[in-house]
Amino acid sequence: WLAPGTSGAVWWSSGKQQAMQIIASDSSSRLSAWSEPFEIRQTRIGAYPLVLKSKSTNGSRSLLCVSIDQEAAIFSITVRGAEHCHTLVNRHPHVDVQAKLQGTSDDPAFFFSASFRQRVSFAGLGPAATGVNRLRLAVTS
Repeated sequence: WLAPGTSGAVWWSSGKQQAMQIIASDSSSRLSAWSEPFEIRQTRIGAYPLVLKSKSTNGSRSLLCVSIDQEAAIFSITVRGAEHCHTLVNRHPHVDVQAKLQGTSDDPAFFFSASFRQRVSFAGLGPAATGVNRLRLAVTS
């Protein structure tokens, strides 16, 4: 485990498949999440939002943004707060917008809603094992 504000190194003894899984927990250990396993490679560079779900049944959640970057042959993975996640913004006065990242379950922790003039950060399971996490939107009036 890495404490907030710290860093660490990871390396592989084999270059065949370099896969990783992000495991995150808040300081109280009430919220936690495991990302989907993903390969560390150049096509994975980007920002991936991750939901930390409550271990209890009260449905609380917290969001993280997992950023993957590369400098020469070294990859870096940075975990930051919800303010760095993707954002859903509703600028239409007569509709509500709901969003969910494809590949997440029907668990309410993965549904996000925005009313007029509202900005909502949204997240899913972190980096996708394959392909790209697609956003599903529903608009209601």
